[in-house]
Amino acid sequence: NRSINQSNFSGLVIFLCFAVNIPIYFEFTVEKCFDAEHGVEASCPAPTVFRNSFTRYKAILMTLTQTIGPVSTILILSVLTEYRVHRSLKKRRKLFESQKRSRSIVLTEESKEKVSRTVAIFIAVKFLIFRSMPVFFDVYENLYGIESFGVALSILVRISDFMIVLNSATNSLAYFGKKR
Repeated sequence: NRSINQSNFSGLVIFLCFAVNIPIYFEFTVEKCFDAEHGVEASCPAPTVFRNSFTRYKAILMTLTQTIGPVSTILILSVLTEYRVHRSLKKRRKLFESQKRSRSIVLTEESKEKVSRTVAIFIAVKFLIFRSMPVFFDVYENLYGIESFGVALSILVRISDFMIVLNSATNSLAYFGKKR
């Protein structure tokens, strides 16, 4: 029964992804134009009425589904996971105490658990910090338009893109460092 719910949830996510992104396919059409450099007629993309009339709607929807939504979801899931791990550790500590294990074994287990928790918290916090700049830029673009981006903001967007790549790279470093 649980696998049915998971497959239904997966199907719902896939459907929502298509529903959110399907308008993109109707934003452009191909028109004939003249290529002055080569002196031939060519095909050029041209925006449709749909693109021009739904720009604000699309920008807000994409901001919610591609930046604010995922970051909020990760934050909530991280907090819930950390809470469950904390409860599990309390139960485990009580179990160890009831089994009257030696203090050194209990301390060793607690040390391993603290390292795992620290790595998990590090990854979650790092994700939120590194992904906060794109959220800021999306909100700024929706409020003021991309035309208001100056040189400084363009450089910050590039730094933001680098931080996203750095986030992914350091996740793998944390994983491989933990395996040793």
